[in-house]
Amino acid sequence: MHPLYPSNVKLIEKIPYCEALFREKDILCRFKLNDDPDLTELDTALAAQGYTLDAPALLMHRPKGCDIPREQGNIEVSDSFNPEWMRFFVSAKGLDDRDARTFEYMLRHILPERRFILKTEGGLTVGCVLAVYERGFTGLFDLYVDEAHRGKGLGLSLVQQALVEGARINCPEAYLQVDETNERAIRLYRGMGFEVAYRYWYRYSAALKL
Repeated sequence: MHPLYPSNVKLIEKIPYCEALFREKDILCRFKLNDDPDLTELDTALAAQGYTLDAPALLMHRPKGCDIPREQGNIEVSDSFNPEWMRFFVSAKGLDDRDARTFEYMLRHILPERRFILKTEGGLTVGCVLAVYERGFTGLFDLYVDEAHRGKGLGLSLVQQALVEGARINCPEAYLQVDETNERAIRLYRGMGFEVAYRYWYRYSAALKL
């Protein structure tokens, strides 16, 4: 549940109404919130009702005018679904068959321009990122570097290549999401010109879990 604008209905009525809608579909009711002052009352009400804070993250934005990175080496870029990209990510994240099928369906049905980007070393895939390009923006998703190859700047290289691709198709601005506790990644992104646009998080009630 992602509130888009303030409600005219009192929260004491609105929250149970939302819970009932999701219960009918056998779906866990989760609220996505951000640091917009208009959502403070809702966040406070959910916390008072025992809703747990979950997955706090930052949305970071890189504005126009930042330097365009140089082309990166040992990079494979595909503008259509890439089975090797899928294999690497599923293996790295330990997705089960059901989640992997759902994820593949989503990837195959991305409508805007996209790039499946892989980093290789010695013929082996060691990192990946998905870039989606739309209306002048480069969206960065699913950045992952194999644990044995971290600390060598491979994540930086993947992001830089995604930005290079974006510059080619007139998508100079960029955005990404990052766990707010991942200080190392946040420093990396700040060094590339990204700044925090806003903070967001989820709330769910353990009592309402299926």
